[in-house]
Amino acid sequence: MYLEKIEIFGFKSFGQRVKLKFTKGIACLIGPNGVGKSNFVEAIRWALGEQSLKTIRSRKSEDIIFSGRQKRLNFAEVFLYLKNENSHLQSSFQELVVGRKIFRNGENEYFINGEKVRLQDIIFTVSKANFGLKSYSVIGQGMVDSILYSSPLERREFFAEATGIKKYQLKRKEAVIKLKKSQENLRQALVALKEVEPRMHFLTRQIRKLAKRQKIEKDLFEQQRKYYGSKKFRLEKEEAELKKEVVKKKEEVNKKLQELKAFQEKINFFSSDQSSLKFNQLQKEYQASLEKRKKIMETISVLKTEMIFKSSKNETLEAQRKLKEIELTLEDILIEQENLMTRLGQIKKIEEIKEIQQNFLKIIEKTKLLLNILQEKKCSPSPQLKIVEEDLKFLEEKIKKLEIDLAQILKEEEDKRKEVIRQQKEIQRIQDSFTQLNLSLKEKEIELAKLETKKEDLKEEIKRDCFDQQILTVLENKLLSPAEEEEAFLKIKKLKHQLEMIEAIDPNIAQEYEECLQRYNFLSSQINDLNKAINSLEKIKKTLDGKIKQEFLSNFNKINHEFEKYFKILFKGGLAKLVLREKGKKENEPLNKDQNNLAIQESQEEFLSEKDEEEKEDWFIEIFARPPGKKIKTLETLSGGERALTSLALIFAILKIKNPPFVVLDEVDAALDEINSLRFAEIIKNLAKKIQFIIITHNNTIMEIADFVYGLTMKADNITHLVSLKLEKV
Repeated sequence: MYLEKIEIFGFKSFGQRVKLKFTKGIACLIGPNGVGKSNFVEAIRWALGEQSLKTIRSRKSEDIIFSGRQKRLNFAEVFLYLKNENSHLQSSFQELVVGRKIFRNGENEYFINGEKVRLQDIIFTVSKANFGLKSYSVIGQGMVDSILYSSPLERREFFAEATGIKKYQLKRKEAVIKLKKSQENLRQALVALKEVEPRMHFLTRQIRKLAKRQKIEKDLFEQQRKYYGSKKFRLEKEEAELKKEVVKKKEEVNKKLQELKAFQEKINFFSSDQSSLKFNQLQKEYQASLEKRKKIMETISVLKTEMIFKSSKNETLEAQRKLKEIELTLEDILIEQENLMTRLGQIKKIEEIKEIQQNFLKIIEKTKLLLNILQEKKCSPSPQLKIVEEDLKFLEEKIKKLEIDLAQILKEEEDKRKEVIRQQKEIQRIQDSFTQLNLSLKEKEIELAKLETKKEDLKEEIKRDCFDQQILTVLENKLLSPAEEEEAFLKIKKLKHQLEMIEAIDPNIAQEYEECLQRYNFLSSQINDLNKAINSLEKIKKTLDGKIKQEFLSNFNKINHEFEKYFKILFKGGLAKLVLREKGKKENEPLNKDQNNLAIQESQEEFLSEKDEEEKEDWFIEIFARPPGKKIKTLETLSGGERALTSLALIFAILKIKNPPFVVLDEVDAALDEINSLRFAEIIKNLAKKIQFIIITHNNTIMEIADFVYGLTMKADNITHLVSLKLEKV
């Protein structure tokens, strides 16, 4: 990987868009002071995420944006294009483009390959490629000495970049932040769980009681469903049977009622006016005939009397007496006939006709007797008497016939009367049967009404005794035996007693329990997840600590070795060493060649142990340097040139070990004399075989080894302009 191109627009003095293209090897940026060479270095640092305005020589963020006399830009941006050769970045991208943009309102935007990202993403990405804004890959003016005189924290940051553990430290820091956050979340979750647990225990007990109550209620519901279902089924069965009987009784009653109507019609027929009308007509005719016969007989009596008086004027007193008796007898007969005629008009019962008939027969006998007495006297009848007697004879025959007809009517009436009596008896029998059937029907209807009342009472009993009114719709249609019904009743009684023994439970307890259980399970799940996350993060942290130890110790020792080697090259001898120390411990001579390397390694491992950053402030890295022929124990006693060479020796040692994709050096050779410049140039040439160098310098010796030179100038518009120059090697 190497830096292929840089685009700068609006950053400080770069008021126009500038594109600087590079190749592998060594490139130099030259130009007089004040044309913006350091602005170029600061642009690279800023693009890599530099947040310190002091480091890029600014007081406020808008100072970064170009503001000339004639032109004032609203934003600044810098993009670094890196060629990802040999998959140095372990990414599928052939090119990595890192950029940053700032607006006058202070808003910053960061980009990787055109996508907006976080600052943390840029820091992590470039750290994987062994370069970064705080590393040895961008060395600005004054930073050479700053490596030697930096604070313990700054020096640790520098060596973290140098040893390649920065990316692991970033991961570890992120893991530690997550770990602390998870631990805090765990603490809060435990506190919340502790608050929920008492309520959860209470609700669990209540829900168990509720479950027990619900089971009892379920069993009770089932027993009530069977018990009341059986009672209802029995009542409905009895009701159905009664209804059948009622229908049957009604049919029988209707049948008897029809019979009763039929017999009533017969009686009505027998007692109709037709027979009575005929009887009355015959009776009137018979009475008229009797009247007529009476008159005829009176006429005959008169005629015979006259005849007797004429034929026997001299009859004896005995004859007169007999005639007187006959006269009196006729008068009695006449009275009896009148009485019978009166009675005939007053007949109300059929039985009276027979009695009147007997009386008429007696009157006829008396009349015959008188006729015989009168016929004892032989005298020649008169023609008128003969005619009257013939009329009487005809009338007698008619009366006899009328009597026969009346007797027949009387007989028929008697038969009718007997039939009516029989029919009346039958009607009475039917009426009694009808009454009994109707009474039985009424009794069945009363029983049916009682059953309806029992059903209503049962319904009210179910409503009163059953907590679930839905039971009315699911009663079991099965008839239990009396023993089974009694057993179900006893079970219901027992289950009700068990329910009474369980205290009343708030019906909303189940909902509250579910809500509390969800909260409890959520917290428990969170705690489990947090414990897993904490364990996982601790493992990650432990793994990263091991990786950091391994990488740091390995590269630190290598850098230490190369530091001593480059120190001897630059100083033509002498000794130099990097040592980890803990404040407060006695210092042994660190540059003694017989120093116990194992003790140093143990000390370094303790420095990289799993302590927090605050605890690590007690640890620091010391740099020991002893130029040849001098007895110098501290860096402060070195001259300016010696300090520069020592810093360069350390930088070269780091570059040798880590091989970053590119290195930017901003006038780091300013304090070197010609001889040291030659040594410096020689080292650069050797390192440039694997590392791309971009050097800002005024040193001709360095320019001579450059493969490409950019010249920077500034005109009256205060804008940095670019002039490129390709150098030919001799």
